[in-house]
Amino acid sequence: SQGAAHFLSATGPFTGLVTSSIASLTGREPVLNCEGGTSDGRFFVARGIETVEVGLRRARMHTANEGVSAGDLGMLAEAYL
Repeated sequence: SQGAAHFLSATGPFTGLVTSSIASLTGREPVLNCEGGTSDGRFFVARGIETVEVGLRRARMHTANEGVSAGDLGMLAEAYL
């Protein structure tokens, strides 16, 4: 089976707001890339809509004993607030 097409949104005011908010919260500059896996975001980007997806680190996603640190989960919840 063929995977979904990668996408990377154009940057603009929304991307800037999300990036600066996450950097302020975490003390780290977020990396903008198209490595998030299959996503409906590709449909928004195809229509020219500035799109940002924010989530947990992928190190152990979809593996045996999948897990996430409580600190990362708490920080993600704070970012969404």
